Amino acid sequence: MKDKEHAEILKGLIVPIHAEPAMDRAIELLEQEPKTGHWIVEKWNNKEHHTCSVCQIVVDYEPCYHYCPYCGAKMAESEDE
Repeated sequence: MKDKEHAEILKGLIVPIHAEPAMDRAIELLEQEPKTGHWIVEKWNNKEHHTCSVCQIVVDYEPCYHYCPYCGAKMAESEDE
């Protein structure tokens, strides 16, 4: 199923009023072109920090998924690898 088809399915769902902003954001993300990035690993104060190369948001824990939780970019191999 393509992203535009997913967006149409989401638009057809009945959602509570308080969920509309989140639903609008989800639809907006699905309609965008897919982004690809990588994790930038830096060490501060003896702790690793991972920064998304697309949105530049720092994640203080080691990400165990292949997508940025903030911008949705698909993560390729890190720049170190």
